[in-house]
Amino acid sequence: MADRSPVDVVALVSSAGGLTALNQILHHLPADLAAAVVVMQHLPATGSSLVEILRRRSQLPVEWIRDREILRPGHVYVCPPRQLLEVSPDAACSLRPMADEHRLRPIDFFLISLAGSYGQRAMTVVLTGMGRDAEAGGRAVSEAGGTVVVQSPDSAEHPGMPSAVADSGAADLVLELPEIGPVIGEIVAGGVRPRRRLPRPHPGGLTPTVRPAEHAGGR
Repeated sequence: MADRSPVDVVALVSSAGGLTALNQILHHLPADLAAAVVVMQHLPATGSSLVEILRRRSQLPVEWIRDREILRPGHVYVCPPRQLLEVSPDAACSLRPMADEHRLRPIDFFLISLAGSYGQRAMTVVLTGMGRDAEAGGRAVSEAGGTVVVQSPDSAEHPGMPSAVADSGAADLVLELPEIGPVIGEIVAGGVRPRRRLPRPHPGGLTPTVRPAEHAGGR
């Protein structure tokens, strides 16, 4: 019996300039990836064709997340525009319309829920984008024992998001864009995981609360 992957969910998060980065990463993920992939990008309220575009480059099936969707390994799930996404330890997704207080930080909300539900079996990859959304969420994943990969700010079209996470000390790896897809594949396949950093204080003011766990899901 094959060893279980050390990662259950890979979260790819981005904002401005993210389409190019997401396409390149998905193109390099293997068709037998033993983890679910969740994509969250800041999107306009209506009319997004992100799923259709990503399908052209991915060896994995790509679809919009639906409320109460159960995440399955080897599938790519894209969060719909203007929706708050929360994941639970049983791999179920919860979607609800984005309230004003979360409008600028939906990625943080998602990643904090991912950290609390999956602990060390979560991975997040923070890509190009303006602002600081993903900083608190990246630190939550780090503190829960998960893996945090950041696109090198020098290679990002907009370095704000990756710089914020890297500067916070939460990143395990800071990589050039062409390196990220292959590294995800190696870690999910059971390769050596990055050495953990010491946890730092987590900024308050966001829900859900992080619940660190050695193992999550138990599926």
